[in-house]
Amino acid sequence: MVYVKVPDTEVPSFQFREIELGEAVGNYYQILSGLNEGEEVVTNGSFVIDAAAQLNNQASMINQNVKLKPSAAELEVPDFSASANKAFQQQLDQAVKGYLALKDALVETDAEMAAEKAGSLHEGLMQIKAQQLNGKAQDYWKTKRLALEGHSQKISELSDVEEQRNQFDFLSQALIETVKAFGIPTQTYYVQYCPMAFDDQGAAWLSAEDKVLNPYFGDVMLRCGVVQETLLLTE
Repeated sequence: MVYVKVPDTEVPSFQFREIELGEAVGNYYQILSGLNEGEEVVTNGSFVIDAAAQLNNQASMINQNVKLKPSAAELEVPDFSASANKAFQQQLDQAVKGYLALKDALVETDAEMAAEKAGSLHEGLMQIKAQQLNGKAQDYWKTKRLALEGHSQKISELSDVEEQRNQFDFLSQALIETVKAFGIPTQTYYVQYCPMAFDDQGAAWLSAEDKVLNPYFGDVMLRCGVVQETLLLTE
């Protein structure tokens, strides 16, 4: 797997590419397929490019086959609620409340407020302690935490509301999966879904009430969406 430089772009751009190697010839390898003569391949900094690709849900070493994402209700999420104590769940609940403030700013199409709320969410996420998690639960949390922190920080750095909404989609996916995996002890939440977001690819978000207020369209299509799933309090 390599990153190939895309020619003739104002901003340096790279395409993820899977290649087939043949026999070794001294210090070199024969390329059987995947590259053409004259194409430039990244040899230094590939992991930085790959990390950026992962944060933007593009093809990467971890996610090699990017497809249209499934709806939130279709996602298969492991159940780690038995591994999460109430202290961790309460910290996670506070992060959800920070997320909801960000969601409300996007409903209002207020990019400045969204950036501020995303910054607060990012700070809150960094304070979460999860020492009691272990094994697969710890690994799962680490993966989701990376996504949550990465996308919230990205939103805080953006000034264009449509770009913020794009990152909010990825943030929402990660948070929905996290809440479903570990549970919330204090409140019922609703997974809501708009099938028309992002050119009919669809996008989901979390809400504390069943009333639909669409963060991807704001007042353009405020009521577009349905309650797709109810996440009940953890027993």
